[in-house]
This record gives sequence, C-alpha cells and structure tokens, in this order.
Amino acid sequence: LRTLEGHSSAVSSVAFSHDSTRLALTSYDRTVKICGASSGASLQTLKDHSNRFTSVAF
Repeated sequence: LRTLEGHSSAVSSVAFSHDSTRLALTSYDRTVKICGASSGASLQTLKDHSNRFTSVAF
C-alpha cells in the first residue's frame, strides 16, 4: 500500500498498464499522472486540459 502525492485535487480514477508496471491517475485538477507502479515515482504529467477527467484506461 502506498500514498501517491502530486495532485492538487481529488483523484477521480486509477488504471494499471497492461503489464502492471505503470499507473495512470486522473484528478479533478485536470491532470493525468503516469507513475511507476512499484516505486510510485512520477514518470509523466499531462496537464492544461479544459475539462475534468472522470475515467482512465491504458
């Protein structure tokens, strides 16, 4: 169990990659974060979207 930080608002959805090595997390702060599943390290942040995300999938 791990706490991932970095979103400035509530996380709205989480999905594992097909090989279970990465997580995609969407947030009501209008960002998507890609993190390493085992380390929790942020790999990429997609931001500046015009709408909030409600779901994510790989």
